[in-house]
Amino acid sequence: AHRLPSGLHKAELDASLLDALRGGDVALAFEAMERGADANAIAEPGQRDQRGALALAVTLPDLRALRALIVAGADVNGRAGGIAPLLAATRDSYEGRGEAVLTLLANGADTRHTDADGNTPLHHAARCVEPVVAAQLLDAGAPIDAVNHDRHTALGVASANANERMAAFLLERGAQAWLEYAEPPLCLATQTAEDDPAVVKLLLKRKARIEATG
Repeated sequence: AHRLPSGLHKAELDASLLDALRGGDVALAFEAMERGADANAIAEPGQRDQRGALALAVTLPDLRALRALIVAGADVNGRAGGIAPLLAATRDSYEGRGEAVLTLLANGADTRHTDADGNTPLHHAARCVEPVVAAQLLDAGAPIDAVNHDRHTALGVASANANERMAAFLLERGAQAWLEYAEPPLCLATQTAEDDPAVVKLLLKRKARIEATG
C-alpha cells in the first residue's frame, strides 16, 4: 500500500526519502525511490540535518536502503553537510558498522576523506572497541599515520581513549609510536582520566620515545 501522497513533485520526493531514512523507515524510503526520489538527494538549505541520503542510510541497521541507493547511482564519495558516507559509517559507533563500511569500500569509497576536524575514517574507527572496521579500512589502503587538525594519528586517538586492543592492533599493522609531525601517542596515553597504564606499557614495549614532547 502506498503511504506517500500522490502527485508529489521531485523536491518533495527527495525530502520524503531523507525523512524516511532519518526515521529508519526503509519501506517508505523504497517507495520514495520508486516514485522518482534522487539517490543523491540532499537536504534543503537551513535544515538542521544536512546529511545526504547515503550518509543517512549507512547508519541504519537495515542496509537494504544503502544497497538500493548504490544500485540507483548514489555517489559513494559524495559529500553533503560536509561529510562523506564512509565518515558517517565510521563515526559515532562504539561497535563499528562493519557491513556498511564493507559495502561502501566494495563500491569504491575513498578511505582518505576527512571531516571538518581533519579526521579520516580510520580516526573514527580507532574509537571502536573492536578493530574490525579499522582492519577493513587498512586493507582498503587507508593511511595509517594520517594526522587530524589536533595532530593526532589513529594510534593517538586509541591511546587517548585508553583503547588497548585498538592500539595493539594499529601497532601490529605498522602504526608509528612516534612521528615528528604528530602528537606522541605516549603523551596522549598518560592523559586519560582513568589513569589506565595498559596503553602506556604497550607503547613503551614498542620503543616509544619517553622523552617525546607534544
